[in-house]
Amino acid sequence: MSLPVRPSLNFARLLANRSASKGSTMRSVLRLLVAALALAIAPLSVQAQAVPEMLPYNGFLADTNGVPVDGGISLTVRVYETSDAPNPIWQETLQNVPVDAGYFRVDLGLIVPLVQDVQNGRTRYLGLSVNGDAEATPRQRIGAVPYALMAMDSAMLGGYPAATFVTVDRLNQELAGRGYVNEARVRELIAELGGGGGEGGLNEAQVNALIDARGYLNQAAIEALIDARGYVTEDQVNALIDARGYVTEAQVNALIDARVANAINELRNELRQEIQQVAQNAAGAPYILGRSAQTSDGRMTFGGQNGLRAANAMCQASFADDATAHLCTYDEVGRALASNSYNANNNFTGVTTWTVAPFERGNFNGSKRNTCQNLLYNSGDAATGTQMTVRLNDQSDGNGGGLTGHTFEVLAGRACGNNLPVLCCR
Repeated sequence: MSLPVRPSLNFARLLANRSASKGSTMRSVLRLLVAALALAIAPLSVQAQAVPEMLPYNGFLADTNGVPVDGGISLTVRVYETSDAPNPIWQETLQNVPVDAGYFRVDLGLIVPLVQDVQNGRTRYLGLSVNGDAEATPRQRIGAVPYALMAMDSAMLGGYPAATFVTVDRLNQELAGRGYVNEARVRELIAELGGGGGEGGLNEAQVNALIDARGYLNQAAIEALIDARGYVTEDQVNALIDARGYVTEAQVNALIDARVANAINELRNELRQEIQQVAQNAAGAPYILGRSAQTSDGRMTFGGQNGLRAANAMCQASFADDATAHLCTYDEVGRALASNSYNANNNFTGVTTWTVAPFERGNFNGSKRNTCQNLLYNSGDAATGTQMTVRLNDQSDGNGGGLTGHTFEVLAGRACGNNLPVLCCR
């Protein structure tokens, strides 16, 4: 039986240029005025092979003056996924297409078969080019009629004929013949076993009856027993703990850690003081800690102190871990070097520092010459002081035979304006 399809007649109007001479062929398409795709598909039979695999297309061509075109043309047709896609998914060129009074008709897919992407049911766009000229714009949107090509598979299932598959009735017959049962029969068997209890199958009512007979409790009954016996919840327990001042394990550990840390610090300080005292008492020798990190500021002030106090403050700031840090006199330096009592980092060797001399030089130009060496100096005074340089493992010069030893030198009369560190002892 055939299914008649009413023919559709839509036209695509294209304006095209003719050459200057009369009767010449059309050369270029200027613009697309009206675009529509017409399909006149032959009556469809139930058999898949009756469905045509070509798309008929009707159009109308006129030159720039609106005069219909006559004669043969070359027509290139392209199909795109979108209206502005750069590349077509299908195209073919038809030669010697007859145009009569502007009208023409072609079958698309006659030369190049229509690919699956053209007829998969999605919206596509058609582009036309006459005699190799530029493609007319805008592209035409292909309507739903061309996708009737998809009906080619209507008599098939995934490309297989209907006879390949079995019906529900046929499937039930096969299953019954092999001893299988359907869902309804399974439910009947369960009900039979559960209701009679013959093979041990129990229904829900029987299970509940067994549970009740053995005295099991549900959640509500359990909560009632808990309430009756005066048990408390976790929140109530926490509230009692908080009210009585109990502490958690973490809090206890924190207290222990804090007290242990304090005890360790106290022991460390005591041990440090004992070590310092032992070092001081060892052969009566002082210990050279090293040079101060600070230098005099030209006025012998530091930390709000002046003179010797400023020097001691510089030592205590540089060696904060040593409560006995103070300015070394050159007498202490000599005794410390003699007993090898000095800091192993040797950051003071070869460094010039201020020291205190046990003598006065008298007056000079109205200024006290010992002001600087006693570390009490006003930059307005033209005073001089005493500097000291310690050298560890100093090698002898000349013909001394390469002897080495600890040496230090004291230079008096040095200008007080020099900003120098001080040497610190304990």
